[in-house]
Amino acid sequence: MKRERTSQLELFASEALATSASVHVFPVARRHAQIKEIAAKLESKRGGHVTRYWHSTCRRLYRGLIASGVSHEAAQAELDALALAVQAEIDGHPVSKEA
Repeated sequence: MKRERTSQLELFASEALATSASVHVFPVARRHAQIKEIAAKLESKRGGHVTRYWHSTCRRLYRGLIASGVSHEAAQAELDALALAVQAEIDGHPVSKEA
């Protein structure tokens, strides 16, 4: 019985592979060092600088999530969770690393 040879590149061109992949990104709100850094920078700024820094941070993270294959809805949910985690850090109630 003779087996048909398939090149390895054909395995990656498979329709099934293209439609079955899913992206799992480490949750932004669990990136504790990044949350502490963002909170510290926000607390050190005043006036419009706070808003500009926050918007620029969110845009950068959003673009990174989208580039990783995360949907718009999932990226927005990640940023919402990040906002809560940063606010908790600023309020002195940081999210536990075990949570």
